[in-house]
Amino acid sequence: MFVQVTASIPAPPSQNSKPEINRRSAGFHPSIWGAHFLSYASNNIMESEEEKREHLKLKEELKEKLMAVIDAPLKKLGLIDAIQRLGVSYHFHKEIDEILGQIMQVMNQSDFKASSSQDDDLYTISLTFRLLRQHGYRISCEMFKKFKDKGGKFKESLIDDVKGMLSLYEATHLRVHGEDILDQALSFTSTHLGSMATSLSNPSLAAQVTNALHQPVHTGMPRLEARRFIPVYQADPSHDKTLLSFSRLDFNLLQRLHQKEISDIAKWWKDLDFSTKLPFARDRLIECYFWILGLYSEPEYLLARRFSTKVIKFASVIDDIYDVYGTLDELELLTEAIQSWDMNAIDQMPEYMQIYFRAFLDIYREIEEQMVAQGKLYRVYYAKEAMKRLVRAYFQEAKWFHEKYTPTLDEYMPVALISSGYEMMAVTSIVGLGDIATEDSFNWLFSRPKIVTASEAIARLMDDIASHKLEQKRGHVASSIECYMIQYGGTEKEAVEELRKLITRAWMDINEECLRPTAVPKPLLTCILNLARVVEVLYKTEDGYTHVGKRIKESVTSLLIDPVPEKCILAGRWDCIDLGYDYFLVRFHVQEDLNKVINRGPWFVDSRVTVDKPAQIQPNGGPMEDRANSSAAKGKQKCDYATASLRSDIIMRKEDTSTMEGGSDIGSMTHRPLLTLKSINPVPFLSSVLVSVMMCKMEKIHIIVKTLVSLEIKKELDYECLTLPYQFLDVLMMLLHKVTQEPLFDLDLSNIVNWMMKMLSWNCCGAVKMEFQRRIMDLKRQRYPSIMLILETKLAGSVAMEATAKCGFSCCNVVDSKGRAGGLWLLWNDEDVCIDVVTSTYLAIHAIVKSRTNWMVDGDRNSKFFHLSTIRHHSHNCFHCLRVSMDEWTNDQGAITNLIKDHFKNMFSSSLLCSYHDSFSNLGASSMAFGELSMLDAIPNDMEIHDSLVGLKSFKALGPDGLHLGFFQKLWESVKNTLCTDIRNIFASTTIPVEWNECLVTLIPKTKSPETVQQFRPIGLCKASQSNCHYLKDTLDFFCSRSGQQVNISKSRILFSKNVD
Repeated sequence: MFVQVTASIPAPPSQNSKPEINRRSAGFHPSIWGAHFLSYASNNIMESEEEKREHLKLKEELKEKLMAVIDAPLKKLGLIDAIQRLGVSYHFHKEIDEILGQIMQVMNQSDFKASSSQDDDLYTISLTFRLLRQHGYRISCEMFKKFKDKGGKFKESLIDDVKGMLSLYEATHLRVHGEDILDQALSFTSTHLGSMATSLSNPSLAAQVTNALHQPVHTGMPRLEARRFIPVYQADPSHDKTLLSFSRLDFNLLQRLHQKEISDIAKWWKDLDFSTKLPFARDRLIECYFWILGLYSEPEYLLARRFSTKVIKFASVIDDIYDVYGTLDELELLTEAIQSWDMNAIDQMPEYMQIYFRAFLDIYREIEEQMVAQGKLYRVYYAKEAMKRLVRAYFQEAKWFHEKYTPTLDEYMPVALISSGYEMMAVTSIVGLGDIATEDSFNWLFSRPKIVTASEAIARLMDDIASHKLEQKRGHVASSIECYMIQYGGTEKEAVEELRKLITRAWMDINEECLRPTAVPKPLLTCILNLARVVEVLYKTEDGYTHVGKRIKESVTSLLIDPVPEKCILAGRWDCIDLGYDYFLVRFHVQEDLNKVINRGPWFVDSRVTVDKPAQIQPNGGPMEDRANSSAAKGKQKCDYATASLRSDIIMRKEDTSTMEGGSDIGSMTHRPLLTLKSINPVPFLSSVLVSVMMCKMEKIHIIVKTLVSLEIKKELDYECLTLPYQFLDVLMMLLHKVTQEPLFDLDLSNIVNWMMKMLSWNCCGAVKMEFQRRIMDLKRQRYPSIMLILETKLAGSVAMEATAKCGFSCCNVVDSKGRAGGLWLLWNDEDVCIDVVTSTYLAIHAIVKSRTNWMVDGDRNSKFFHLSTIRHHSHNCFHCLRVSMDEWTNDQGAITNLIKDHFKNMFSSSLLCSYHDSFSNLGASSMAFGELSMLDAIPNDMEIHDSLVGLKSFKALGPDGLHLGFFQKLWESVKNTLCTDIRNIFASTTIPVEWNECLVTLIPKTKSPETVQQFRPIGLCKASQSNCHYLKDTLDFFCSRSGQQVNISKSRILFSKNVD
């Protein structure tokens, strides 16, 4: 975590002014995703019926292959391994467990051990060991002794078996304490695989070796590993076509579900507006969801993912409050408030902390409501207690920092393990896990088993190793490295080496705890194992959560943005030019290869370079050829695109070796093999301009702006500059020519690099108002944009120029509005960048407002728009169907009405009504005097009724007639005769009319597409909240049977007997 101290100029002393507080600031960069994931809310991203049928068909075919009778079960290991690594094993748990159980029985047979023909097969033995260990079987590692020579070392002949060596290397990561042979195997395989990775002739195998050395399968995030393995598996000539198709389809369908989930969560986060209200905290919602996606990605864990994502995001914010922003006195207030879980404590907090604490309690209230509905309220208690422990650890670390105290490692680790947040996350992650988790499971977690402490140790130590230098430089509590050096001495390097050994031992503890028999069900252990795996990914080389660089950005993109494309392999006679940001310019030497791309779509070569279909590239007569001919007419070299070739060995690419925090920076430039790069799908452009930023020989930065068509505008979108996608390669070539002034197809690209920048696009209105100017200045201070684009403005001419002059930029380009189309302002500072505007016409504005094309054409005749809007609004208030049970729906309006009535009737009824018991009358409780009783029975007069009515809150729950109390209060003179008569009749007859106890319930959906009655929030429900109703419901039976009360909630009253104080 980055921390630096900033102080403002002190104000003149005043009797009423509060002392200025010097607060620290970590300078975290804003979210790199902007509003991208909000766009999935409006997209139709669910699977089609055809996809469902295809998915089911492929699944059944795979199940038949798995369960087919084979004499040697070991022959199924390759298929099982592929199923698991492709991320679809959750469909075949039962079948895989059955097969591996059979294999374990075979392995235990003495005749198999003596005569198996597989004994000398390093690949099969290693694969068998890994698969059985992954599923918790205690298979012995002694089987690897046969691969050693007489001197006790692994045989040199194994080096030639690359596939076997790779299999053994993966198997060693499931070792437990005392398995020295696997320690030796890890050293042996790592050394030799590392030396041969760059010289392997098989590109697919080379990619697998490189990936494994960087991230072994066992310690990687399963879903991310599956995404990486799909192209590798496709490149294997022996791949199963059914499995490949199924895994690709399953990944994409599941990705759409995840996109819908993150869109809903992003909407919740946007509504909280913490990025504005708490700007000191890390805005990492998408990274938090990515974190939780590493725990469980299966469809049935939707609720668990939503709970865990929200909780970990709030844990991240409170971590920044304790580490960065809060004073020690403020942190003590927050700690005590969370320990007491009391909303009343909010009055003593500063404003920023009040904002956080309210939203914090709301999160757990939401979880509480869900758990009450499921009858699992006890889980919320454990979740709260885990959060309280975490906060106490945060506060202890904050005290160490403010006291400038460096603890020993023995002092530090018990606190630091808790402050890693992994105990809290382990507890929270199983709250929404359905019936798998029981109360015994939570008690087991709170006993701090070895697998939990090991996962915490991995999280804490990897975080410290990756981030301690920058944290200590900016100001932070001592990390485990400093604590180790205080206790044991030695250098920083030695401390890191020793801590890495602790991480290795922690992984052995986790492996040991996952072996059968286990203390809790395997899915719970897998959650904790996956927590450790996520840390291995996020903190492998740097703090990828705090400072989101290219590695994590690509990982998130591959899981949540880019689907797995349909691909075809090209033997490829081609050249590939890296255009930056994972875009490539590809040149084909043979017409046939180019035709394949055009006709068949996306493709990949050697399983490593993936390029999407270039829609604008055509063999002859296309845009590229036209551009070439145009250049030839000006004296430049003419070139046929289909046979053109560029040198690919001179391309230089910007490496993410330096951290950029919201500004621009030119990082170090290194050569990078083109074939190891991986492309992404073209990103939909969300601005009306496309900016390509390059540095040329003259060391002057040029920004070329070209307006485009068919664009979607998002309000206040913040993103980094991208280079051109494939459909605009012709434009890129023109821009390259413009910048370098070199021949179109003879460019020396070695001096052209990419430059990072920030660009802010704002779709606004009311530019003439003072509020507009204040908002512009606020955005500049918060986002530091290099360029600012203002859209949909209505000002034009001199008025527009005056408005832009007040925005704080030295240069501007204004496109005036035309008709009903808004204007377009481009603002920048000439000291920072030089901008050449290629196109600047009102036609671009028409493209921007394409969604209103019909309105611009029809003008005032377009009244149909408003009628449709009214119809759509009305339809939102209708119940079209409701879920009756897990597999049953109803669309009958009568049935829906009865379903809703029965739900609230059952909520307010007890199954054990009992009458008053006279057995308590001998307790000697005092009773009221006769005169007092007479006063209670007396019929009230008009004035008493009026005073009682006025004393009630005016706008609480509506009555059964839809009128609230404010109506009767305001119109007292009109209603008093009838109202007073009815009330006096009630006192005289001692009977309340039945209709007076009826209730008008208004249902407000709590989710975007509610399916059950429980997903609606009742407003006006007898002046009580839904949570209180559920609490009361849970205690009715016990209340009735034990205390002797007469309870009838259906009449909204509770009559207590004399034994109640």
